[in-house]
Amino acid sequence: MCFKIYDHKQLLALFFSMGLTHKNMKSVAEVIDILTWFVKEDGVDKYTEKNLQAVTKLLLSTDKTVAKNALEFVIEVHKEIDEALWKVIGKINDQQKTMIENRIKMLRKGTN
Repeated sequence: MCFKIYDHKQLLALFFSMGLTHKNMKSVAEVIDILTWFVKEDGVDKYTEKNLQAVTKLLLSTDKTVAKNALEFVIEVHKEIDEALWKVIGKINDQQKTMIENRIKMLRKGTN
């Protein structure tokens, strides 16, 4: 990816300020996919709680691709910080929490 030549912190700021608020949901889905790649590459050190909460809100998106990518992002964050995820993402509704918990359970069953 061409993102390896630019400062990741500046790119993340750009993606969060413009990418997640875009009107085109396909673009938002792609931005979340890129953010997931950043988590895999760099971990979660460059993300703020506000950033993580912004993506978590997108779990309830009416666009299925956005919701799926947001869930993948949250799961990657969970892989990095484990149970601290719940503290970091703040208050979420029951539907979001159930989605995340079910996916985590499914992943744990797959690794056993």
